[in-house]
Amino acid sequence: MRSALVVVGVTLVVAACVHVSKTVLNPAMVLRPVPPEQVRIIRDSTDLVGLEYERVAILRAAGDHRSADEEDLYKALRKEAGKLGANAVIYTPPTDPTTGQKVFTLLLFHEGAEREVEVLAIRVWNPNWD
Repeated sequence: MRSALVVVGVTLVVAACVHVSKTVLNPAMVLRPVPPEQVRIIRDSTDLVGLEYERVAILRAAGDHRSADEEDLYKALRKEAGKLGANAVIYTPPTDPTTGQKVFTLLLFHEGAEREVEVLAIRVWNPNWD
């Protein structure tokens, strides 16, 4: 029983391991934080037609390809975007490591190769979303 709990605990730690880096585009601009659940993922650029927005940051999320899926990456991105005051991120599909990268990391007993995504975080002024 105890070993099963350890395995579950380790699995949860690995599954939650997504790290986000950022490049703030205008450090002088200070925005009020936005709750992550209110940060919209813009999947179609036509959603921005007619809207005024400011570019806030370039965000990069990465996590082990075996445990971090697209939902995990975007959850972390929405959280970081919200901290910066962005209320949207422009969707980009994540990239998976190549087979060579996966094999290389396994042979070296290194951390797993990473699935990653880079997005633009924006602040939409007066959005007319649902």
